[in-house]
Amino acid sequence: MDPTLTPGLNPVFSITFLIGLVVLVVVEIIGVRRKGKGDTLTEHWRWIESWLPDGWAWVFRIFTGGLLVWTLLHFLVGAD
Repeated sequence: MDPTLTPGLNPVFSITFLIGLVVLVVVEIIGVRRKGKGDTLTEHWRWIESWLPDGWAWVFRIFTGGLLVWTLLHFLVGAD
């Protein structure tokens, strides 16, 4: 048995995470399919990144890049 898997999941958290994931995916798909600008996650990330001063923009880039790398490793290989 894989020690990283917990058999007793809290159903409230499971349902909350599932609903949040579905909402995020649906909103992103709607934003991508629309012809307007400024309604996708990438466009919001780029707006925040351009709004920040250069030093803080790099901190933001490194933080979000690190978060994405951690998420990928966490879900694919179970790295903590």
